[in-house]
Amino acid sequence: MGDKSYAGTLNSLQINGAHKLNAGECMKLILTIIDGGGVGLGYRIDNWSTSDEEDLPQYRIPGVYNEEDAGRLLEALQKAADTSTYPNYNFPEGVEDLVVKTSGDNVTPPTYDINLFTHIDWSSIQSGTINIPDNCTLKGNGYNITLTDGVSIVENEDIENLYVNGKPYSNENGGSNTDNEQSESDATDDPTT
Repeated sequence: MGDKSYAGTLNSLQINGAHKLNAGECMKLILTIIDGGGVGLGYRIDNWSTSDEEDLPQYRIPGVYNEEDAGRLLEALQKAADTSTYPNYNFPEGVEDLVVKTSGDNVTPPTYDINLFTHIDWSSIQSGTINIPDNCTLKGNGYNITLTDGVSIVENEDIENLYVNGKPYSNENGGSNTDNEQSESDATDDPTT
């Protein structure tokens, strides 16, 4: 039949007040479940699932981890910028799982961090700008956003560690990287400048 694993906590075991394990301690738990019978309510084992095992994502903090997340974020950013079509839309409505609220509950408007944990391809946008709301900080975490020439990212000065089309994001070029100036590192052949 195969081994099956279930998550549990020490609190659920109710073993003589043992509610934690300290560093260097260990515990071996062998649990046998038998179907039917027993005293009181008894137990019943449901049929085992025959579907394949699947990995569940375990992300340490909210952010953009894949292309689906990136598409949802782009749609939300476009809605937030288009107040004529979406006058009642408030970012991050619909993408709350992609942002980290950084302000207290009594702060209006609330502030958010948008973390990237993957490279993003938004080259399907042929023209215009991608606006980052004033109450948001886009944290690139060293990842790259691919844009079509002429498309740029407009923000409120709060973009950190982001690359656009393979080059560090720059406020001067709006992130479009379409200007003809060489970066300082290109001009000096020194990648550290």
